[in-house]
Amino acid sequence: AAGSWIWAPLRTSGVPEETSDLLVRFLATQGVAADTQGYSVPFPVDVVPEARSERQRSLPLTASDWGEIGLLQTPTARMAPAGSARVAVSRTQPYTRLAVMLQPLDWLEGGFRYISVSNQVYGPEFTNQSYKDKSLDMKIRLWEESRYLPGVAVGARDIGGTGLFAGEYVVASKRTGHFDWSLGLGWGYLGARGNLKNPLSLVSDRFTNRPGSSATGTINAKAYFRGLTSLFGGVQWHTPYDP
Repeated sequence: AAGSWIWAPLRTSGVPEETSDLLVRFLATQGVAADTQGYSVPFPVDVVPEARSERQRSLPLTASDWGEIGLLQTPTARMAPAGSARVAVSRTQPYTRLAVMLQPLDWLEGGFRYISVSNQVYGPEFTNQSYKDKSLDMKIRLWEESRYLPGVAVGARDIGGTGLFAGEYVVASKRTGHFDWSLGLGWGYLGARGNLKNPLSLVSDRFTNRPGSSATGTINAKAYFRGLTSLFGGVQWHTPYDP
């Protein structure tokens, strides 16, 4: 929790007082309270204890099938505590995913994924093994949730390479009592339904169509946030009972 860390150097250490003062101010604001787990919603002092305990009760942070913090197949704007790391393995026919995800900062999540596609062969010379694809992911929190506004994050899957699963998204998450709601707009793989016009096409026609890529080990930045889009979302519910 904030204030748990104390900086007390020896007088003979030679650390300038200005440096110590900055470090003390930094440590006094770091940490995640045990009853919030990343849900930074301020609570007014006039809230009755019953309502406060209901809204403050932790909702577990879960990983999606892709490894990032999310629900099932979709990401949310939630973030794990800074310094977290996890390994996720999922199987949804015909894909087997192995992901290693890191949370170096409280506003930044990133990781690496390796996918096996069981109904496709690796290549003409390797017909005895399934197709493999690797990718990099990143999610950045734009701002934290407040009492009235949702938390918002922007992210991308499969940043480089063939772009087989490449997709970008903007997602918002809002906590209401025992429910945590998320709603996002996806491009590429996340917008595969393609039933909505790209809102960025109002800024420039270059966002109307999404170019493809067959190269490996490269970053196809010209495809980011381009092409048709679709909505995605989810809700997490935490039972009020504690069995």
